Amino acid sequence: MISRGVVYSLVSGALLASLIILPQWMSEHSAMELVAGRFAVFGGWVLMIALFRREMIQRALQGGIQPWLWTALLTNVLYYLFLVISIRSLGGVFACILMAALPMIFQRWLLAGKGSSKLTLPLLLLVGALLLLISQKFDQGYPDSHEHSVLSGLLWLLLASICWLMGTRKQLLMVAERPDIVPSDRYLLTGLGSVLALPIVYPLTWLDHPEFVLFPQGVTHIDWAYFGGGMLVAGILATGVARICRRKAVLHNSDSGFYPCTTLEVLFGVLFVFMLEGRIPDNQEWAVIAILVWGMALFYRSRPVSRTFSIRSG
Repeated sequence: MISRGVVYSLVSGALLASLIILPQWMSEHSAMELVAGRFAVFGGWVLMIALFRREMIQRALQGGIQPWLWTALLTNVLYYLFLVISIRSLGGVFACILMAALPMIFQRWLLAGKGSSKLTLPLLLLVGALLLLISQKFDQGYPDSHEHSVLSGLLWLLLASICWLMGTRKQLLMVAERPDIVPSDRYLLTGLGSVLALPIVYPLTWLDHPEFVLFPQGVTHIDWAYFGGGMLVAGILATGVARICRRKAVLHNSDSGFYPCTTLEVLFGVLFVFMLEGRIPDNQEWAVIAILVWGMALFYRSRPVSRTFSIRSG
């Protein structure tokens, strides 16, 4: 019989992976619109829950809202904003490789704990998978504009990585400083921080970039049934419910940690990308997938993360 931990892991992995295909599924909306819609809905969901936890919110915010706001800005808002732009330039598989690599990079260089040396080979494998995908992009014989798009996509991918690593490190420090705040309360505070962080990124709409525009034709021209439905899925199911399931998966799995759940998120992400594109991977892409799975398996077997530590954002 399948355990509850496995069920929660599968549900959270599938829901979170749907965020990888959201930029291609709703390609007519800019990255800024998707980010604003997703975290506005998520913030509204969290706010309704927080109304019944007002004493907790007041106690948790004694040190101010700023730490939660900056953490949410980095690990949620900016991370997903840059990730969406990179997905539209490179494709969803690049994002899957990034999501597999970030926990390894965080453990290897930012935590530098016992067993971090075992992460060298898994990281090298993921770098190899990334280089294989990049070479495929350049070998496709498209014009120079395509090569510029690939390079631009890699830059956005790098920016997403930096935001996630900085935000996750800050989040870990906050966990150490405030052990009295339980994970469910941190969930609420991060959600509130996400919606409060949206005005901070609004000045990006002043830049001349098509992915930073925010409803240039006005809200009256929006298909609210389509856009609103997509944002409800992204904000409530793929963000709110998925994180609750992830937490329950960690609590029910005997070998808990954030990476087993992330493994399923990556695998579902790869599956959803090719399902959306309606095709089967070619030989080079199968090689990338095999290397990706190999690297994640090696990392999972090393079990470098404490069973009490579970952080994932975006």
